[in-house]
Formats: sequence, C-alpha cells, structure tokens
Amino acid sequence: MGLQSGQKPVFDYERELAAANFPNIRLFTAQHALSPTPRANLERSSGWCECSPATLDFLRFSAVAYFFGREIHTNLHVPVGVIESTWGGTRIEPWTPAPAGRAALVNSEADAMSETTPSAIYNAMIAPLTGFAVRGALWYQGENNYGDTNYDTKMEALVGAWRNRWDEGAFPFYFVQIAPYTYVKDPARYDAEANPLPVFWAQQSRAARRIKNCGMVVTTDLVDDVNDVHPRDKASVGHRLALLALDKTYKRKVICEGPVFQSMRVAGQAAILTFKHAESGLASKDGKPLTWFELAGADGRFVPAEARIVGRTVEVSAAGVEKPLAVRFAWSQVAQPNFCNGASLPAEPFSAQTPAE
Repeated sequence: MGLQSGQKPVFDYERELAAANFPNIRLFTAQHALSPTPRANLERSSGWCECSPATLDFLRFSAVAYFFGREIHTNLHVPVGVIESTWGGTRIEPWTPAPAGRAALVNSEADAMSETTPSAIYNAMIAPLTGFAVRGALWYQGENNYGDTNYDTKMEALVGAWRNRWDEGAFPFYFVQIAPYTYVKDPARYDAEANPLPVFWAQQSRAARRIKNCGMVVTTDLVDDVNDVHPRDKASVGHRLALLALDKTYKRKVICEGPVFQSMRVAGQAAILTFKHAESGLASKDGKPLTWFELAGADGRFVPAEARIVGRTVEVSAAGVEKPLAVRFAWSQVAQPNFCNGASLPAEPFSAQTPAE
C-alpha cells in the first residue's frame, strides 16, 4: 500500500496486505506525468492488475482506494476495478482542466512545467482516463490548499469540469475532509479565531452541500498523531467512503453520515442545537462528556462549554455566558471531538449564530 516519503504504514499493515487476495478486484495506476495540453493516452501506467498481496505491495497502491474497493466488492459481490491517479502534496489547481482551447500555464522563470502548474496533472493523468466508463470518483486532497478562502469554489469547478469531460452526467463524487493537524506549531502563536483549518473545513462542508451527487467523510476522530499529516487509519477512511457509495449510489440503505448542524435556539442560558442525520440517535463515542463545544455571548468571546445530549438535541451552556449568541464545535486545528451519531460516525465541525431577532 502506497507510502509517501516519511509516511508511516497503515495500522495492521502486514495482516491487511497478507489478506489482500481478491482476484475479482482489478487495480490500475497512472504514473506521474505532466502535460501542457490534454493527452489522449497515459505516458505510463501499470495496466490492469489482479489484486493480490504481491501486486498491492508492488504498485504501492492507495490504501484508502484499496479498502474502499474491497468493501464495495465484498458487499455487492461483483467485480470491481479501481483506478488510482494520485500525486502527493499537490494543490487542486493542477488537477483542474483549463478552459477549452487553453494550455496549462507554464512557470515562465523555470520555462518548464511542474506539479504546481495549473491543469498540468489533469492533462497527463486524468484526461487520458476519460475514455474509461466510471461509476464515480474519490477525492482526498486539500492540505496544500490549506489557507485558501475559496476552496469550495475550486472544488465545484473541478467536479463540474471532470463530469463535463467524461460526459456521463453527474456521476458520484465522494471526498474526504482533511484531518486535524498542527499547522501552527507554536501554541503561543495559535489563534483559533484566525486559524484557517476550521474555515477550510467549512468550505469543504459547503462544497459537499452545493455539488450535486456529492458526499464527504469526516476524519476528526481518526487521527493518531496531530503532528503527523498522514493519519494511519486508512481502513476507516475507505470504509466511510464505501458507506457513502453503498447508501447513495447502490441504495443499500446504510447510515453513511454523521451529525450535521441544522439549527440553534436559545432557552434561558443554554443553546439548543438540532442536527441532521440523527435518526440513529446522538452519542458520545467514548461515553464521556461531549468535547470541543464553545459558546459566545454579547462580547463575542468564545469560551469552553458543557454540552449534553437531550433526546435528539444537544444543550450547550457555559459559565459566564448568560445569553448565548454563537456556538461552535471542533473549531481548532487539533480538535478531536467525541460527538457522533448512533452509528459512531463523527459530527462535522461548525460555527453558527442565533437567528437575527
């Protein structure tokens, strides 16, 4: 299973690899390449390979993509083909097609393309794949766009352009919200008000709402080390992506999303919150009091709050906040909250205010 430089292996790597005998799963990898214009053919590829411990290891295949494909195969009992076209540490712009008739923009100083050149990776590693019939796409990217203020718009552009090039309609597009990570290393310099990671999460959430036939996996509970940008629990990420596909694409009626903030009202000194995707109930994943909730009053200053589940709602209150005006949840680069639904799927980070009176 593929590792980038300095990346630790996934949990239970040896056991997972030894069990990867699935002759009806076929794997295909597009090798790294760049092009100023869309290509008809890949420069290099693995060709289609039968999934086995040897091929999975030789290809250094994406662990998330493998776990996803394995779950789709074992649930639907049909052959599955998984195409990997990835390049670690890249931004979204090189994966996005340029407008028709326009070549990739070349760095004039170096007079050469690089993996940062807009559209250059799409042209070489995605455009040649548009001849394949696909059931859907998975997307796990964003760390290098951290700090952008319009990533949701960029995602809409990418998804729309890919669907246009494939000409198969609005095929499913499922993606992973990037994980908690200590981008600001010095705690004295960290400012939760200004930190862009929660803002970036909010942009990803907006993209999931606005893009048709789209779904997002939350990973705030899957990080073993917030100082490692590569969380090791790839199996759970693949599993959650598979839940989205099984429910939304294959209509298997499984719970595939965690709580999503819906509304807030004030009752006395408490904020009463409601959530979508709470049909299975609301819960604390570890059985302990809910964590990472904050409230703000008239002064706009957020303070840690107590939160408790009351039926299908969460009541949030904080000492010193007599009339809550705003609430936020998991609004930190290192937030690893325990709030989930009855299926143990985590809640999305959010920030909200009371409706205007």
